[in-house]
Amino acid sequence: MTRDIVATVTHEEKETIRRLFTRRTGLIELVKSLKIKDFEDEGGTALYEKIVADMGTTTIAFDAWWDTMQRKYAWPNGVYSIDFETAEIYQSRP
Repeated sequence: MTRDIVATVTHEEKETIRRLFTRRTGLIELVKSLKIKDFEDEGGTALYEKIVADMGTTTIAFDAWWDTMQRKYAWPNGVYSIDFETAEIYQSRP
């Protein structure tokens, strides 16, 4: 698989997606660290519902960021990734 640079986003745009990426990754790691019994009582159920809601909200915002950037910069359709050091956007190709 090869990667081509298709754009460089602004510092603010990069920081927005970095925050969303970090939050999403943190939520995934939180769920992995918990056991089923952590969700069995009333407090656990509330925690589970909060995590699920936060994950949903974060995922929607994460996906919306990519959609917005694709429209804004007129990127071709594809699968993208970002280099958080350089703010460069890569398109992956087979």
